[in-house]
Amino acid sequence: MSQVSAFETWFLIQKEAERLVAVCPDSMFFVEEDTKENKSSWADLASYIQESGSLCELQEGTLLGAVKFNGVLPWERDADITFHTNNFSTILGLRDKLKEAGYILRKGKEPWCCVDGVEAGGTFTLASSYWVAELYGQHLMDSEKLLKQNIKPTVVHFDGERVTTPTSPGLFSRNRYGYEIYQHAPHWMGSSSQASGWAFYNPGSFPQCKVPDHHACLDQYLADGNLHFKSL
Repeated sequence: MSQVSAFETWFLIQKEAERLVAVCPDSMFFVEEDTKENKSSWADLASYIQESGSLCELQEGTLLGAVKFNGVLPWERDADITFHTNNFSTILGLRDKLKEAGYILRKGKEPWCCVDGVEAGGTFTLASSYWVAELYGQHLMDSEKLLKQNIKPTVVHFDGERVTTPTSPGLFSRNRYGYEIYQHAPHWMGSSSQASGWAFYNPGSFPQCKVPDHHACLDQYLADGNLHFKSL
């Protein structure tokens, strides 16, 4: 457990016990300062890839989070980013730079030949201490099509960064997850009724929590809208 996690766990224990405590400002400053290792840091990751000149787009639940929350879904388990297969070697060359920033880049499958006469595929796994991103190569991307027409790729605000996505990200997400994307559903890995992430979700409710009243229980939130997940 990190030092910050120890502080946060202690605060949660006091809150659940309904205890009144006085907190030293130095302790609060310590907790506020160490925020690098969190889900939001994956916005920085996409920026690293884009700054290298590589094409990348948010995908899957990461894109859905951008559409619904302008950031990561609160219940997300990993991140999904696609890159152009032509940029496989360029991304591999970012390994040292990413390591300095606290990420470990692991090469997965090599690109293969061929789709429509060009190389396709290629994968990477990118990890920090607490989080994993899956990177998938594609031989053709919406961003590429737009650039060939001298049109700027579609971007969304994602945790303070402007990150590229497929064209019409809201429609893309609806085609991927179903019409009611602004209602919520748990991650398919935590759903007893969902055998695969490729099936349409049944949104509108969260399952009953196994540990009632735990601070991480999703069923304490409405399964529609995003204001109740934001810090106001």
